Amino acid sequence: MQKIEPTHLHYYDQYKLPHNDLGDLVRLFLLRVALPEEHIKRLFGINEYHALVQLGLLIPRGKQQWASRIDLYCVDNLYIATDHRYLLLPEDTLEEEPVMYIGLDSHGLVNTAPRYPVDTLLDLCSGSGVQALVASRYASQVTGIDINLRALRFARFNAQLNNISNATFIQGNLYQPLGKQRFDIIIANPPFVASPEQVLRFRDGGDNGEVVLADIITRASDHLNANGRLHIVTDLVDVADYQRKLQHWWQGRLTDSLVLQTADRDAMLFAVPHVHQAFGQRFHDYNTELANWLDNLQQMPQPVAINFGYILIHCHTDKTRPSSYYTRTIHNPSQPIDAQVGDYFRQRQLLNAPETQPLQLTINPHIRFRVDSDACGLTTEITLFSPTSAYYTHYQIDDTVFQALQAIATRNISIVSSTDIAKQPILLDLLHKGVLSLHKTSSFATSDTSIINLQASQPTSIPGDCESALSPGTIQEQATATTPTCLSSYCR
Repeated sequence: MQKIEPTHLHYYDQYKLPHNDLGDLVRLFLLRVALPEEHIKRLFGINEYHALVQLGLLIPRGKQQWASRIDLYCVDNLYIATDHRYLLLPEDTLEEEPVMYIGLDSHGLVNTAPRYPVDTLLDLCSGSGVQALVASRYASQVTGIDINLRALRFARFNAQLNNISNATFIQGNLYQPLGKQRFDIIIANPPFVASPEQVLRFRDGGDNGEVVLADIITRASDHLNANGRLHIVTDLVDVADYQRKLQHWWQGRLTDSLVLQTADRDAMLFAVPHVHQAFGQRFHDYNTELANWLDNLQQMPQPVAINFGYILIHCHTDKTRPSSYYTRTIHNPSQPIDAQVGDYFRQRQLLNAPETQPLQLTINPHIRFRVDSDACGLTTEITLFSPTSAYYTHYQIDDTVFQALQAIATRNISIVSSTDIAKQPILLDLLHKGVLSLHKTSSFATSDTSIINLQASQPTSIPGDCESALSPGTIQEQATATTPTCLSSYCR
């Protein structure tokens, strides 16, 4: 539903949706359609109809017609009410800051953040409360903070709507109301748009989009427990420089940091959805506002590509290993990838296992290969991808790596130790990308010919030299879909 543009609302209403109860509920709560009073009474029952009117969730429009005052999204089997995604009608006038709808950023963070059973979790910039309410399933006590009082009322309503009692919502500016309180996990969907305007508090993150983001990361260590975790969705401005940015922002402990990016947007792909309106906008006004946004981007220190993605920082207390950083490309997830993200951090721990711990190497079952050839049957390109998981993009690999991966897929290969793995950069890269996985085994095998010691000379059954097969530069990561952007021009 997040991808339906305002120009398509009438089309879905009149030409796509069936005329049944479910179709009419979608019309009412997502397509801005008004329904006859008697029909709504039949849909909900008379008592429920009167309750919705008294709550102000149903408002009159025309003669004996009622429309919804809210949008209602289904997220991870929860119902989440927000203000309308598109503020198009006279009835949409608000005296308060609107509460953001469930966009692809909110939905993506729900699907990306690993779900560790914990005692306490903090949701910053809580908005409608969607992150806090999803997290209430794996955290014993959840605290949501937002500066917008209207957002707090929506979040509390959504908690009641879904019968959730272990989530508390309080007003405040980020960490301000917390004192010295600490949490096991902090999750955040802050204002992150690099905007020359400051008209939407839930959207605008300063000229460079990083004002609130940097503040959250800088102070996070003071509010995280020893092995605490920080999960953020944001626009990534100049993602190639993010390791330096995180080192500058982060204050305190050793960490494993993972940055998940989607496809780059140039200035036009970024700016147009924030300024273009299909209705009631003059050509001159559009050009003027577009120039304002483009000029803001051009004033940044270097030519900028604005990505979209996720920052995940996990504290660790192992003083024998330094902090780590890795970035990789994904498709923005419409289905859960939290298990794969959690597995990345598990793999990091296994890579620091004692040398005496044998590790088994396997290929992820989601992985597929596509081999392209020319008219003469000669291989021209080999692509590694997953048709089922957004955690993977497309990777172009050479024939040697392809054959090595096939060998791993058809055998159980045990690596002598984590030290041996560290000597193979391409193997490490495949592990960090989730193409390969490590698992503990009970003992080393000494006679099974299917077990390969990567430090030793390679068996003849693996084509070519495995050292060269696992050398740097043989995997080319390819972003295959553009970054999603909300049409925030309709939220003002």
